[in-house]
Amino acid sequence: IVPAEQAPLYAIFHAIMSFCNAGFDLFAGLPQYPNGIPSDPISLLIMGFLIILGGLGIPVYMNLIYSRNKRGLTLHTKVTLVIALVLILVGWAGLLAAEYWHNGVLAGMPPVDRIVNAWFQSVSARTAGFASLPGFSQMQFSSILLITILMMIGAGPASTGGGITTGTFAVLLFAVFSYARGYDHIRIGKR
Repeated sequence: IVPAEQAPLYAIFHAIMSFCNAGFDLFAGLPQYPNGIPSDPISLLIMGFLIILGGLGIPVYMNLIYSRNKRGLTLHTKVTLVIALVLILVGWAGLLAAEYWHNGVLAGMPPVDRIVNAWFQSVSARTAGFASLPGFSQMQFSSILLITILMMIGAGPASTGGGITTGTFAVLLFAVFSYARGYDHIRIGKR
């Protein structure tokens, strides 16, 4: 357990590292935290939401703040939010399926811990790089492949995260769909 006088420093440091999708932690090497970061649901939920917020990007924030005008949300904001949500849900479901139902690293956990750890790992895998799952090196091959794909895609454009960005991934995805439908241009919605 972290000493009480150092708890505010740890909290501030990890809040900033989570929002910035940096992946650094002060818990690595401490015997109380063999996986690095704390794995209790409250810590993982807070850090996970900060990772998501940092990975959306400044253009999305600006559009959400100033969307009260008659124009509404831009195509960029809609695509970024939808792709981020889909990637989190696909990663979450994939990790739960591979690591719980196939007797992976989540099999021995209580239900709440299992659900929160899988969600956090799905969120963190895209850009932050925190490892919350115990026995990370003993994960199923399908989980490793899923995490690798999430890492490649990364976060939103102009965000604190890396990867090819959700915008580039969306354009590639919609290009394939448009080509399959016989369009000569990429179509997203009615555009």
